[in-house]
Amino acid sequence: MVRCFPIDYMHQACLGVMKRLLLIWTRGDRAVRVSASQKKEISARLLSLRDCIPSAFVRKPRGLEELDRWKATEFRQFLLYTGKIVLKGILPDDVYLHFLSFNVAMAILVCPSLVQEHSKYANELLQYFVEKGRTLYGQEFLVYNTHTMLHIASDAENFGCLENCSAFMFENYLQSLKKMVRSGRHPLIQVSKRLEEMSKQKKTPNKTNVQKISTRARDCAYILSGGRCCDYETAKKWSKRAAVQSSVESSDDVPKRKKRPVCLSSSDEDHLLSLLTQRIISIESEMKAMRSSTAALYELYARALGDGTSQRVEEMNLDVCGTMEELLSLEGKIKEETFRNRVTHHLSLIGGPNPGENTRRVMRALASYSVWKGFSLKGKKGKRPLLNMNIMKVIKTCPVTIDRTWILILAACPDLKPVPGFRHQLPALNQACL
Repeated sequence: MVRCFPIDYMHQACLGVMKRLLLIWTRGDRAVRVSASQKKEISARLLSLRDCIPSAFVRKPRGLEELDRWKATEFRQFLLYTGKIVLKGILPDDVYLHFLSFNVAMAILVCPSLVQEHSKYANELLQYFVEKGRTLYGQEFLVYNTHTMLHIASDAENFGCLENCSAFMFENYLQSLKKMVRSGRHPLIQVSKRLEEMSKQKKTPNKTNVQKISTRARDCAYILSGGRCCDYETAKKWSKRAAVQSSVESSDDVPKRKKRPVCLSSSDEDHLLSLLTQRIISIESEMKAMRSSTAALYELYARALGDGTSQRVEEMNLDVCGTMEELLSLEGKIKEETFRNRVTHHLSLIGGPNPGENTRRVMRALASYSVWKGFSLKGKKGKRPLLNMNIMKVIKTCPVTIDRTWILILAACPDLKPVPGFRHQLPALNQACL
């Protein structure tokens, strides 16, 4: 009798486990919670996929700020399709692999062909998912919905797949039942009468459904015989190529037409030469103006250093460190005072609306997120300490320097637009610094 009542994966897996994981990542403990900027990045990735979602999906992705209003179909879409795309590179590796085990297991159990061959593997993945979840999220993760994942593989095998025993089809039919109810009085009787009226109507022969080929980018992908996939544009190129290659007339039989060289008259050549000369002169003047503007900015920047000098700060090309080895190499170079001053001058020109955002921009200019996630301020949780490094001294120095620099630049160039709320403080700050 127990096997006759299957686990509904719409409520248990989608609205249960998947929603719980998203709530833990966005509002849970700090050890597994994503930051505000990472949350915005996940939402931006979800919204960027809206134009790529086919019409077969009834809803398009929404951002995490609307998580409390997500429907079951949106959690299902995130679990099976979009989650593994938008979470890659944001979640820690162990948390991301833990989610992938849940994703692969559910993808197997909802497919009628895969569940017959790989149901045992899906059950092993779910066993790992539950055990690893206790290590990552604590005992509070092991609620009833999580426990049912240990038995959902057997229900999928008994009923063919999870789609055959889910509540999605019943939830979708609720809209048809709601249309049959005209008032709040005796709704069940109204539904019964509407169904009887529909059964008494003459049955009209069903029209043959003709499948139309869509040319829209999100609906133009098709599965060919043999399991191959192609899109409309690719098939169109194939058809053109086949039409050319299957032609009776070969390419050797077609006479090749030589293009005649274009001959310009002397007046046209003189006109073209004068246009090119004028363009070159205008480009040189623009470059000269840019060099003078750059020299003026460097002059102001040197004055902002407070040492009474107006020496020009030498430009430098600082590449973003993509690996830990590159960052440690930069750390060794920064020990030299001359190089450290050049790096500080270069990063101080980045700026930002506030010191916090300025610091984040400076850190992004030094190394990528994949490198910085291996550091913490004091070296906790097995990460490298950042507090005693020379790079930390550069990062702390840059936001202080840029504020005084902009005060001098805005005093000399009032047409520049500073950040909001900064111009009204300019006279007092300018007097204090100058």
